[in-house]
Amino acid sequence: MAKICIMCNEAAGSHEHVFPAALGGRRTNKGIYCTTHNNGFGRHVAALQNQLLMLNAILMVRPDRHDGPKSFVFSDKDGGSLSMVGQNIQTAAPPPIEDLAIEPGAKVSLEFGSIEQYEHWREAQKKNGWDVRALSSGEIQRHHFASPLKVQLAFGGKDALQAVGYLALTFFAQYFPVEARQRGLDDFKDFLKLDFSKAEDERKWTPNLVWWDGRDSEHVVSKNPFKFGHTVVVGTSGASNRAYAYISFFSSMNFGIDLGPVENVSESMVRVFIDPKAEKAPNDLDVMRSNTFSIEVAPEISDLGEMIRSGSAQTAMSRFFAKAGAWHFDLFIEEIQDKIRGWENPRSTEGGNFAETLVEKYSQRVLNLLSEASSGLREHFADTELPKQLFTLLDNVVKSDDSQPNGLSAATNAFLELAKKEIANALKEELGAQNPSAERIVLLFAGGPGVAVITEKIVLPILLNWRR
Repeated sequence: MAKICIMCNEAAGSHEHVFPAALGGRRTNKGIYCTTHNNGFGRHVAALQNQLLMLNAILMVRPDRHDGPKSFVFSDKDGGSLSMVGQNIQTAAPPPIEDLAIEPGAKVSLEFGSIEQYEHWREAQKKNGWDVRALSSGEIQRHHFASPLKVQLAFGGKDALQAVGYLALTFFAQYFPVEARQRGLDDFKDFLKLDFSKAEDERKWTPNLVWWDGRDSEHVVSKNPFKFGHTVVVGTSGASNRAYAYISFFSSMNFGIDLGPVENVSESMVRVFIDPKAEKAPNDLDVMRSNTFSIEVAPEISDLGEMIRSGSAQTAMSRFFAKAGAWHFDLFIEEIQDKIRGWENPRSTEGGNFAETLVEKYSQRVLNLLSEASSGLREHFADTELPKQLFTLLDNVVKSDDSQPNGLSAATNAFLELAKKEIANALKEELGAQNPSAERIVLLFAGGPGVAVITEKIVLPILLNWRR
């Protein structure tokens, strides 16, 4: 039997993703929206994508029907554009040629983060009808970051809550197709049609349709089996004769949704755990159905102001970033293990040369060690009577200089070369062992052992010899 759109009487068949493709959704349904409403609600998908883009980039989530993850582009303190995927940060690719207002046949100078980035950008322009040719290339420079990059994460606003509501309704229609077409949900559907950029629609905002839920998602729906999984719960309550939903992104940002009144329903609930890292179905979902609506969904049990005052919102996001950091640490171990295997089978270079190759590739990590060692000593001696000159010296160990090609001061470049040499020596010793440990090598690049080497061999001698 042909399905009609849940928003109107037109035939459904747009084949939309139930969970947005941009967020890693792998499943589609052609029985929910007509083409007009699916296209119209694309702005809700865009709102979710834009607000979750940084987190998806950190986790390297691949949008469905794409070859790789979408990068998160942000500005540095000087207004330059940087792009991030995983832990890789580089100069962002230029905008499309149409946005650059370049005339056909013109010669322009553009900056790219890598050759691979240039080739990807060039292919994208080719698909848009532009033939781009590199007439010459400048010297490849590796830029270093002397201080942590600050990126502000913001999620919220009426558009974001409305987009969460759209996701809830879509899932409800997936699992409750008959109830999703009842007239009792018309007010919620009308809410999704509003455009809050327009003053007349902004005044129609209805509170308590979609709201932040400050509870720990594990206490509401149990632990998500996927490391960075999302949770969607939809169902009907026989006690209140209403349809509800609960959504949790990454088990960190949680929302309650009141879809509206429904008739002739019994208790029923579907809980869906979603793995945005899954490459394809069926490994992307964990679905459980229940004959009871066993979770409490009501705006009065949660308050955004209380979440901010209590710190629960910040705590949830801190847990996410800690988990992501641990995951990247494990990925780095796997990466180093692969490089060790490539070096050993067959052993193409001796340990010293291989160590120097690793140090050069991960020179930003060595700079981070140098920064952590100098700032750590500064903090350690903060309450002592050390001469002020020593604190100034520690502050200058890692300093930026935008006039230099790699972004570092001359002194910092000198300290970095010394630090790279000491880390290479430590790596060479580990590589000389019968069974080199990838984890111990990673700790030399991104952990206490590496900081200890730099502190002992580089920073402490600077302090001890400061008068000379």
